[in-house]
Amino acid sequence: MDEVDLEHRVKFYSVEQTLVADQIKEILPRWSTVNIDTKGCCPLFLFLDKGEMVAEVSGCDSPAIIRTIKEYMPPPPDHDKEAQ
Repeated sequence: MDEVDLEHRVKFYSVEQTLVADQIKEILPRWSTVNIDTKGCCPLFLFLDKGEMVAEVSGCDSPAIIRTIKEYMPPPPDHDKEAQ
């Protein structure tokens, strides 16, 4: 995984699902398999890009989490272009 400037390209948040269930329901697209009302305590990873959910991983499936991060993580900023 390209870790250059990672802290500016990826953000991780941890929340108690029951406290933000309504907000989670608002961002779930039609294709989502998540049922937040019956989810229980199983880990749930929602991947958002510009406020829109683009992927989900249910459970601690680290290969799927890493694969999804790689797929949706923006490229590192080109600091040479920014200096011009």
